[in-house]
Amino acid sequence: MKKYICAFILLISYSFLSLGYEVKFGPTEQAGKRGKTLIIGEFNGNIYVYKYKSLPLGVEKHYIHKYNANSLETIEQKEIDIKAKNFEGIYLINDKLVIFEREKDIKNNLQKLFYHIYNPNTLSIEKSSIKIAEFEFERKLFSSKGGFNVVPSENRTKFAVYYDLPYNKGEAEKFGVAVFSGDFDVILDASVTLPSPDELMSLGNPYLSNDGRFYISATEVSEKRLFRLPSEIKHHIFEVSEGGKLNDYLIDLQEKYIYDYTYETNPEGNLVCSGFYGEPKRDGVAGGFFLRINKVSRAIEEASFKDFPLEFITAGWSDRSKKKAKKRKDKGKGNPTLYSYDIRNVVALDDGGAILTAEQYYVRVVTYRDANGNTRTTYYYYYNDIIVMKLNNSGKFDWYAKIPKFQVSTNDGGYYSSYSFHVGKEKLYFMFNDNIKNFEKGDVVGGKTYAANLGNQKNVTSLVEMNISDGKMNKKKLFSKSELKTIAVPKVYHSDRQLNTLYIFSKKKRKERLGLIRFQ
Repeated sequence: MKKYICAFILLISYSFLSLGYEVKFGPTEQAGKRGKTLIIGEFNGNIYVYKYKSLPLGVEKHYIHKYNANSLETIEQKEIDIKAKNFEGIYLINDKLVIFEREKDIKNNLQKLFYHIYNPNTLSIEKSSIKIAEFEFERKLFSSKGGFNVVPSENRTKFAVYYDLPYNKGEAEKFGVAVFSGDFDVILDASVTLPSPDELMSLGNPYLSNDGRFYISATEVSEKRLFRLPSEIKHHIFEVSEGGKLNDYLIDLQEKYIYDYTYETNPEGNLVCSGFYGEPKRDGVAGGFFLRINKVSRAIEEASFKDFPLEFITAGWSDRSKKKAKKRKDKGKGNPTLYSYDIRNVVALDDGGAILTAEQYYVRVVTYRDANGNTRTTYYYYYNDIIVMKLNNSGKFDWYAKIPKFQVSTNDGGYYSSYSFHVGKEKLYFMFNDNIKNFEKGDVVGGKTYAANLGNQKNVTSLVEMNISDGKMNKKKLFSKSELKTIAVPKVYHSDRQLNTLYIFSKKKRKERLGLIRFQ
C-alpha cells in the first residue's frame, strides 16, 4: 500500500513538470472532524504545520507537524499543551517556532500574553511561558474587555503585539503596542489614546514593516448617525512612535468615496496605499486608486485613479443585465458599479510597483417557515470574481483584470471557497475550486461561468497564471477530487516568495493531505 501511495505522489508531481512547475501531495492522513490547520512555512528542508483537533467531551489536541519537503510525509509531530480559546498564533520568527498564548488572570483582573519557543529541528521547547504583555481589565457594564493581536513583519524578522485597552463608553479608544526584534528585544513599547471619542473613530488593520515601524488604520466620522451616512468621513493611517505619539497619514481622495483599501510599505519604506473608490451617494465600486505617501513628510507623493469602464464592470453579466446597464449609462445616470468586493492582498513589488487583489464576497440569509410555524435558516456564502490591478513604480495603473469565478455553498462559512495566491518572479498565481464545464464550455475571460462543483465528476482545482507585465492570463487544470480523494481548501495556504513555492492543503471528511507547488 505504501508503494502505491508513493507511486501516486510521483505521478501527480511528474505530470505538471512540463507546465513549468511541480505539483505534489503527500500521503493521506487522518483528520479530525472539527479543528483547524495552519501552514507555518518551510525551514531547512522541512515544512511545519499546526493542527488542532476538537474531540468529543471537550477534549482538545494540538500538534506541530514536521513534514519532509520532498516526500511530504510527516517525520515528526509534537503535542503542545494549549487551549484553543487561548491560542493567539504560531509563526516562524528568526528561524524559531514561536507560539503565542494568552491567559486571563481573574483573581488579579489581568489579561496576559506569553510566548513559547520551539527548536524547529528537534521540536523541543527552548523557552516557555515568557510574558511579553499584560493589561488590567475592568468589570464594568459598559467597559471594553480588550484582547491581543500578534502582527509579524512580512520577512518574519520582527513581530508586534497589539492589544486593546479597556475604556469607558464615550471615551477615546485606547490600545497598547509592543514591537520586538527576532531576538525578542523590545524595540517599542507604548500606550496610545486615539484623538477622538470611540463613537467617532474606529480602528482597522494593524501592520508591521520589515524595519520595525508599527501602523494601524482608523476611520473617523463627523457625527454618529443611525440611518444616514455622516456628513464627513476621514481615513487615517497612524504610525506609533515612542511615548505613544501618533504620526497621522491622512488618506484623502478629495471628492471620491473610499469603498475599501489596504496598505503596506515599499522597499524604500514609504507607505503604499491602494483600494477602491465609489461615487458619492452611490453604493458599489466605481474604480481603483493608488497612493504613495512619503515616510518623512507624510505627504502624498503620487496619486492615481482609474475608473472601471462599462465592459469591465459588466463582464460575466447576463445579456439582459448588460442591456439595462448600457441603457442607464446612455440616459446619463452613470456607469453601474461593482459590489461586495473585499480587498484580499496588496503586494509591493521589488521594482517599486504594486499588485492589488480583491474578491467579491457576500452572504445571503434565507429563512423558511413551515405550516407548523417552525423556522429554518440557511446561510449562502458567495465567493465570486477576482479583480487584479497592477501599478508601476511611478504610481500609474499598468493594467487591471477580472478573473471569472463563481462559488456558492451553504452553512459552512465557504470552507472550500475563495482562492490561494502567490506572487512569482514574472507571474501571479491564483488557485481555486472550479467546475470542469468552465474548461469544456466556459471561458476564463468571458462568457458564462459555471458554479464550482465539489463532486467527483465535475470538480477540478484550477490555477490561473497572470503575467505581471501585462495582465494576460491563462487557466490550467491542476487536479481533481477524483484524483486526490480529497478537495483543495484554498483558504489554508502559505506563500513563500523567496522559495517561490505555494504550500496548499486538501481535505474531505476525515482525510487530509499536504501539498505544494514549486514554481520556476
